[in-house]
Amino acid sequence: MNLTDRILADFEIWCARHAAPGDSPERQSQRAYMLLDGRARWGGRANPLLWRSGDVHAVLYNIAVRKLTDVCGLAEHGVETLRAYLEYLEQEDRFHASSAKLAALLRELERAAAQFPAAMADPRRYAMAKRFMTAAREAGVDVADDSAMQAWLDRFNACPAAERAEFLGPLCDERPELVTAQFVNDGAVIAAVAPGRIAQYRASAIARERPCACGYPPVRLAPPESLARDAASALTLRRLAAIAEWCAPGRAVGRQGAPVGRELAQLCGQVGVETPAASKIKTMGDVPEMEHLWQLAVEQDVVRAGRRTAIPGPRAELSIKTAGNEADCEATLELWLSAFQVAVIDEEAQGAQAEQLDQMVKAVVAELYRTQGPVSLDAIERALERAVSHEADDHEVSELYVTAGMQTTIGLLGHLHRCAAVSIEAGGPPGGQSTDAVQERDPKRVRVELTPLGVYGAREYLIGTGCDAPLVVA
Repeated sequence: MNLTDRILADFEIWCARHAAPGDSPERQSQRAYMLLDGRARWGGRANPLLWRSGDVHAVLYNIAVRKLTDVCGLAEHGVETLRAYLEYLEQEDRFHASSAKLAALLRELERAAAQFPAAMADPRRYAMAKRFMTAAREAGVDVADDSAMQAWLDRFNACPAAERAEFLGPLCDERPELVTAQFVNDGAVIAAVAPGRIAQYRASAIARERPCACGYPPVRLAPPESLARDAASALTLRRLAAIAEWCAPGRAVGRQGAPVGRELAQLCGQVGVETPAASKIKTMGDVPEMEHLWQLAVEQDVVRAGRRTAIPGPRAELSIKTAGNEADCEATLELWLSAFQVAVIDEEAQGAQAEQLDQMVKAVVAELYRTQGPVSLDAIERALERAVSHEADDHEVSELYVTAGMQTTIGLLGHLHRCAAVSIEAGGPPGGQSTDAVQERDPKRVRVELTPLGVYGAREYLIGTGCDAPLVVA
């Protein structure tokens, strides 16, 4: 489970003790998921623990009213669910340290509450997909049935322009082309397609649904027991265990929910992260490697950091047992895979930046996975060039993409190296197997190779992106 999943599982347990009469914990959790998922998807707020001034109004009116259909009683009970969720964060000390105070968030909620049910029922405020989904449901269409939904859209597509314009309302003021567009149901998305392009759009949609013909060779994975032993010895997991031990029984943290100053210097020493002179260490921003580890520990519930203190989280014991080879194989690999995925997937990135990062990271991982042997840094750079070649026709712009991609790649390889997912041979004297050596030496001499554990992680990542990554048939 990711951080949001774990938070909602705990919230559901909390609701069992605090839910209003007649409202089940499961329904509360379901509504909270809709709000948090929409907030991350369309509001650029991926962290479910971070709530700043304006966020409450935004999630209710910019997300729920515009984007979310009224299922599971969202219009009637959405406000009380959000109130319960915020109170849960406060009582369990789960708020991110940079969050606004609960009293301020609740005042904002009360100001927004009065008009929320009416706004949820006002079609003039709906975005396009919600407008169609709501109207179809009111017409008795099972919107979960793709063929039934498309049949309803086909009937709408055949309506006269005046009727279509009346239905679309204010959307036509923003996008006049919608009056003549043809609407297609693409899973959970309603797409507006230019007239005459329906067949082309559907062909591309079918192509997207087909298994990826990436041409990855079949791989033979190492036995789970061997992978788990390698995972337990990975530097990242051993450092997570050290962070968990350091936090017990509790440590004071700064305004950002992380140790600062001398406490931070002490933590770096215990974990084994190199730092500048102690007098220069003030915040996590001064030690990026430690900042990444701390965020990983918080996301994986190894640490629970509130506004005042950080304490060992529910998975602290698992982390310590994993580093000591005392956890079972499945739990060890699950914890390791979470760390690996944090290295390759930046969940905080949004929009075009997220797409660009995903494209670059996939190019690097795919090149290592496809080669199944040592790959030069020079070859990785060429893979990046191929990946970004369609982003810009201008050669200079393309070079900028590749340069940024190589900077991203150096950081990525560092995280993967500490996860024991890659080995790095930089040439020259023995002992130079580090990302520092990658930056300093000739890219043609540097060799990077997935370890057996890295092959396992890369395969899981590629499958998650829709690729076909087969196994060797015994």
